[in-house]
Amino acid sequence: FFLMIRRPPRSTQSRSSAASDVYKRQDMDDVSAILISQLLRNSRNLAGCMIWLPVTRITDLAISFLASEIAYLPLRKLELGFGSCSITDQSMIVMSEMLRKLSASLKYIELSMSKTQITDVGVCTLVDALDTICYLSGITLHFVDCKKVTDQSALRLLGLLTDRTEIVNVTLNLQGSGMTQDGTKMIQEIKSDRHLEFEIC
Repeated sequence: FFLMIRRPPRSTQSRSSAASDVYKRQDMDDVSAILISQLLRNSRNLAGCMIWLPVTRITDLAISFLASEIAYLPLRKLELGFGSCSITDQSMIVMSEMLRKLSASLKYIELSMSKTQITDVGVCTLVDALDTICYLSGITLHFVDCKKVTDQSALRLLGLLTDRTEIVNVTLNLQGSGMTQDGTKMIQEIKSDRHLEFEIC
């Protein structure tokens, strides 16, 4: 089974629709995430899960509740999007622990954390957790406009991609981050050396 929870795009919302009553752009908050975590608790047979709630009032507290339930699902594919939310490195630490518990089953992970307060500490913690996933073949990471994500993160990502040759499907979106041209160049070089089919936006 695959579970998808996604805030509808702005163009589909109308005051008269039931969807708009539940998913109004700014009204989803930590309470909503706690309710979603309770739903996950009753969905123990999921092979895939997408929770995409950008531009909401979700905070680190919500991520903690969600991660605590996701960690016990037999997921092969996981997609999480919390761009433009009040997310810090604390959420990355919590999600890293979650990923370690999913290390035996997960094959693909996408995280969209653009325009958040995440720093190198959070990204490096995440990369360490990704390295524990046994059968990981694809990763997509979005850290657009995360100004405190710098070349230190690039070095850690470089190490992961160098050591884990089975990871061949990679997308890194780091536009507007604090990464310099040197950091971008390092990642591009490993792409060329490994003939990886990935893009760095």
